[in-house]
Amino acid sequence: MDDAYGGVTVRALGYAALGWLLSLGCTVAQVNVTATGAVVLQGERVVLSPMEDMRGVNNVTDAPFSATTVTTTISRDPSSRRPEITRTEMFARDSMGRYRWQSHDTLVQLSDPVRRMDAQILPQAKVARVTFWTDPIPQTPANQRQVAEFRAKALAAQRARPDWPQVEDLGEKTIMGVRAIGKRSTYTIPAGAEGNDKPIAIVTEIWFSPELKFVLARTQDDPRKDKVTMVTTELKRDEPDAALFKIPADYRAVDQSTGQDIR
Repeated sequence: MDDAYGGVTVRALGYAALGWLLSLGCTVAQVNVTATGAVVLQGERVVLSPMEDMRGVNNVTDAPFSATTVTTTISRDPSSRRPEITRTEMFARDSMGRYRWQSHDTLVQLSDPVRRMDAQILPQAKVARVTFWTDPIPQTPANQRQVAEFRAKALAAQRARPDWPQVEDLGEKTIMGVRAIGKRSTYTIPAGAEGNDKPIAIVTEIWFSPELKFVLARTQDDPRKDKVTMVTTELKRDEPDAALFKIPADYRAVDQSTGQDIR
């Protein structure tokens, strides 16, 4: 869950995230597109992904599910002590849009649009770190024009880049009984750019459910480093247990903005 749910540090946002940036109080004047197509937000470099429309979405209502995914990382480093690493993650979302992500038994993330809060739950410490949502800035005609200008400028800069990843549609297929659409992105490092004799192709493939707004399968193959494969091993379309989206009663809950206990 690299850039996923909670916090305001910007890592890998795309065009659709601009409304979110505005809701954080950022103006378009603070978002600059460089000549190479990168985006700089308040001093941080943000990469616009050509597969941004395949991202997962949290605040989705009337599409409940629960899923288990298994991610396997195979290292190409011959000196690696752990040539293969497997990670299991669990996801759930109810009809109200409440979302839960869990990695093993060490960390749980909750996103609750009903109570307008996110929570990072640490089972080993029995602590929940809560962040309450702020009110978004109302969208105005001026903001909408700025968004359109930002998108146009970003797209033009991207198309001018010779090394911009090539994206191809893979069509549709059924995964765990759900329709998924596929895309493959190929980023090529030219020969000599990193001391390499031949071009290096980094290939990312994603299979995304438009109905669930959830990535069902993903593979990233980087010949320089490793191959990472994620597959969905369990998927249920039933309404998840409501208790999954609540902070356990015996946990200490702390407001991240004030450091104060909230119960």
